[in-house]
Amino acid sequence: MEVRKSVFFVAMLWLLTLCGSVWAVEGMVSYWKFDESDGTTAYDWFGLNDGTIHGAEWTTGLVDGALSFDRNYRTYVSVPDNASLNITGDITISAWVYFTRGGSYQAIVTKCVGTGPRDNPFDFRTQTSAEPQLTLVRADAIAYERVYSRRHIPLREWHHVLVRVENKVPDFYVDGVVTGKYADTTFTRTPTGNAKPLLIGRRDDGLYFNGIIDEVAIYNRALSAEEIQVHYQNGLNGYGYPIDFTLIPIQQLEHAIAEMLELLESIDAALEKEWLAYERLDELLQSGDYGDLTKSGIVAAMQKIHSAIQHQELSKKALERSIEKMQDALVALGREPLTDESGQE
Repeated sequence: MEVRKSVFFVAMLWLLTLCGSVWAVEGMVSYWKFDESDGTTAYDWFGLNDGTIHGAEWTTGLVDGALSFDRNYRTYVSVPDNASLNITGDITISAWVYFTRGGSYQAIVTKCVGTGPRDNPFDFRTQTSAEPQLTLVRADAIAYERVYSRRHIPLREWHHVLVRVENKVPDFYVDGVVTGKYADTTFTRTPTGNAKPLLIGRRDDGLYFNGIIDEVAIYNRALSAEEIQVHYQNGLNGYGYPIDFTLIPIQQLEHAIAEMLELLESIDAALEKEWLAYERLDELLQSGDYGDLTKSGIVAAMQKIHSAIQHQELSKKALERSIEKMQDALVALGREPLTDESGQE
């Protein structure tokens, strides 16, 4: 897999040089090309949000490989929850689809709580018409809002489908052309995130897809009409979506620092509990009231805890030094240092 990914990286860098800035599109969060052709992992070619394939089968797509989905066998792809996927503001979701059946709700890309219309960053799916109509549902903790396209998508044909939201105004594009809308034309609520996985080909409560899905990408901004045209034309010409490859190492570095900051918080939380246990044992020792414990047992436990704390303090210092070096690397690449939830670097 790493060899294929490296070959793709080199080839796309050549195309980026050849085609110029039109290939560099900002705001990409994840891009699942579905070109692996084997295995049960759907790799994220831009970010770190790799997915697991559940029953969907490898097949030929519009651009190299793709995945075939069958609602009868409840096939789908799941991507673990990640903060980068809880997009509650401007967003673009793009994919190539080949519907084999209509007449039912079919999920394309979703991240929502299926037990009720709440905490839903995005539910990109279809209506129940014989020829599918695109729908986007978003929800906060109280209620949901839905908008759907007037355009019906013919079965057994490849079509590029895309939804974008800018300043709470949603728009659907089919084959590079904006479509009309039914229902709410502007969202009034700000959606909230959740801890659910991102799903491709199903929703949390079902709504399985029938057909083939290829080239799924998510952006944390609304693409322009010109950029959407580039996406569509690239697919027709057998190319993938435009990627700014200079951002890939930066994004991976930021992910690594974020994980290290989380680990540092975990170490601090553990140390706090260990010191608390040590102090409580010391209070027992000083009181002389050991209950079912023994003095020797308390002393031995305190020694072990103190030794563990010393080792963790050393590990914490080493981790802090590593984070400092990683932050310096980020600054050297022209980015701001990351901070933890308390605002500390």
